[in-house]
Amino acid sequence: MNTWAIYKVGTGEIVRILTVPSNGLQGNIGGGEEATLIDGRKTVSDKTHRVEFVRGERRIVQKTKMALSVINGSIRADGIDELKILGIPENSKVSLGKHKQDVVGDSVEFSVDLAGTYKLNFKNSLYLDTEVTIEATT
Repeated sequence: MNTWAIYKVGTGEIVRILTVPSNGLQGNIGGGEEATLIDGRKTVSDKTHRVEFVRGERRIVQKTKMALSVINGSIRADGIDELKILGIPENSKVSLGKHKQDVVGDSVEFSVDLAGTYKLNFKNSLYLDTEVTIEATT
């Protein structure tokens, strides 16, 4: 029995981990997917790893947090002052509490009219969840 990471060809996103005999692998790979063998000494998860292509070789690597840039780290809670977050990878989602939405482009502008501490959580299947804390003052 071998353990395989099944991943999306275009992105390297691991979609599932599978333990099957080598001859049982083909029936478990869908369209647009490939498999790479996991070294038996490694613990791999679709939550914490992805497949990366380096010089024609597939490697399983740890996901990292997004390298986001925050302009104007604190804002006035006046509904006008804005904080801008840049460098958001394509296909990301942002959430504030229970409110979630897709990120359009590579940046998000944030403005509020109530003072407080706000935590924006950014999700992307190729990265670890990344949180940005914003202080809004009166």
